[in-house]
Amino acid sequence: MTLALGHGEVVRVVQTGPQAAPSEFFWRGRRHQVDAWDRPPARETPAGTTGYRVRTRGGLHCLLIRRRDGRWLLLRIYGKGGRR
Repeated sequence: MTLALGHGEVVRVVQTGPQAAPSEFFWRGRRHQVDAWDRPPARETPAGTTGYRVRTRGGLHCLLIRRRDGRWLLLRIYGKGGRR
């Protein structure tokens, strides 16, 4: 089985603003500033996690989740327009 790019990779997230949403994150040595975010439907996030669909200033659309243990993971990268 081949996993998608970024699937399950640990990221470092900086949280600010409403609902402690990610304002930026660091993935593969690069800083990604979050331009917009929303909460995904529950079916998109594994049980016991909090998820945010984010769009970065550089145009990356992805799903970040925070696990119960506090670690953040990049779970999915969406295609153009934010769709899988």
